[in-house]
Amino acid sequence: MKLHALGHIPWLDSQLLYHALPRLNREGLFILSSREPYVCIGCQQNLDQGVDTAYCEAEDIAIFRREVGGRTLYVDGRQILYQFVLRGDNPLLASGREALHRKLLTSVARTCRDLGIPAEYQSGNDIVVKGRRIASSEVGEIAGSFVMTGSLLLDLAHATLSQALKEGDKHMASVVRELGWMPPTADLVAFLRVNFEAVLGSLKLADVGSDLRAKVDELKPHFTSERWLSRGQE
Repeated sequence: MKLHALGHIPWLDSQLLYHALPRLNREGLFILSSREPYVCIGCQQNLDQGVDTAYCEAEDIAIFRREVGGRTLYVDGRQILYQFVLRGDNPLLASGREALHRKLLTSVARTCRDLGIPAEYQSGNDIVVKGRRIASSEVGEIAGSFVMTGSLLLDLAHATLSQALKEGDKHMASVVRELGWMPPTADLVAFLRVNFEAVLGSLKLADVGSDLRAKVDELKPHFTSERWLSRGQE
């Protein structure tokens, strides 16, 4: 499987890459961060239930509706995002999607423990430290492919997060909160890669090709349209 380790990229690309890849019938893993802050909501969520839209508009914080479910998230450069795309016939899915989801999320917990953080997989979609969420995931299907996305919280923008999301950050942990310092991003990505390879097999570093970039550009009008964003209110 190809690994696209992309560093900090434009916020919209940080969501559209994993939406575009299955539409090309390709597999891959993205590990990246967003240059700009934004709010990301699940495919069926009502926009106004979890997001202070007036605050986001005033602060120029974009809002994105993804095609997989899960909770509302505040995303910025203080997180590492991991995004998996596997075709529906991939042998790794033979034991079921939930089983693969659990294995991949457990790999994130192992990464936290590699850093010295006593994180554990919690039944469902979260990795927790002393009852607080430090990493999460969302799972769904796009164009017939298994898609799992998630984030590891490195640090928290407490003031902005508490304003943008109505649930705030009272149940969240972060790498900095637990360690008192920020490990180099390259080390974090290296730990993630090793732990994901224990589940997925060898990951080969690859650039994002022109065909994938073209598909991202093709998807932008739809995913930035008011009709798509407001569909949860229909």
